[in-house]
Amino acid sequence: MADLPVPAKGKPPVYTIDLSLPPRERYTDVATDYLPILNYMFLLFDEVVSSLKLPAFFFHFVGRVLLRRLHSSEQTEELKGISKATGLPMYLLVAYNVALDLLMGCTSGGIMSMPLLRQAIVQLEFIERPGGDVIASTVGYVGFVGVLTGVRQDLSVSLNFRPYHDATGLSRANAQYYWNTLMVLLGRRLSISALMRDCLLPRALSHSRWRLFHSSRHASTEPASRPPYTSADISTLLFLNADMQEVVDESIARKACVTKDWLAFTKKQKRRARQGEEPAVGVQLEKLKEWNEEYPVCNPMTHFACVMDPREGVFRWFKCFEDEETEVQGMV
Repeated sequence: MADLPVPAKGKPPVYTIDLSLPPRERYTDVATDYLPILNYMFLLFDEVVSSLKLPAFFFHFVGRVLLRRLHSSEQTEELKGISKATGLPMYLLVAYNVALDLLMGCTSGGIMSMPLLRQAIVQLEFIERPGGDVIASTVGYVGFVGVLTGVRQDLSVSLNFRPYHDATGLSRANAQYYWNTLMVLLGRRLSISALMRDCLLPRALSHSRWRLFHSSRHASTEPASRPPYTSADISTLLFLNADMQEVVDESIARKACVTKDWLAFTKKQKRRARQGEEPAVGVQLEKLKEWNEEYPVCNPMTHFACVMDPREGVFRWFKCFEDEETEVQGMV
């Protein structure tokens, strides 16, 4: 296998995506660099369909016939550029980009263990012209043109898992749910990650209004010192290899862990205030790092974790985890 880009320890490689380029040319560099990894996408596809009790070649055939595009023409063109640069068929790239809707969403794109994707984590910085300022940053996987986790000024987003679909049997709600999933697969409706991209990146027609809003906002607001972080700025990305109930139970345990840390922190600040000391107005970065790396928030199946700062529109901290890494705080 050819050598992949070597990032700083614990951090993903950073690539610049110039939105002024034709869509087919935007991802050429990163796709070419990661060709050895993308060539294994057939295996990812087979892993996803393996639980459907039909031969994998059947789904490859159906995919070639039906999975031709995404809902967004711009994103479809981007995938065509990746396909041309790597030689991968479009149906695999389309399936890869809409799989979240089949898997009911997840902070990292699925509920199955896909260790190969650990080697495909990249940070993308979007600009509107060569040499221009970064308008948004995302972290995700090579070949994926939607947004799973990203930040720009005044907004940070990260996709959460949706474990329950309440309707069962032959019901109207069930029919609507599966019809929507089919429409997403066929490119008739936006996928979750595409909707998140539209939230994070300004559409071409609204670029001038988006810049005007931010220039007027910052012209009238003198920036304060670098802000502390609240629990809302924490984004921890997890892949789990478990059945549905186990996924839900472990998710609840992680939430309880973060809640416990937050309540202990606020209790300490109230005690400081009663003693006449100045309480902290938010959680500092080093403390957030500690919380992110604490078990079970961080566990052997974690792909990566990050802290986003939506006021500045940047990632303040990022860490990638190696396959089955177990060196996390508090883990037995």
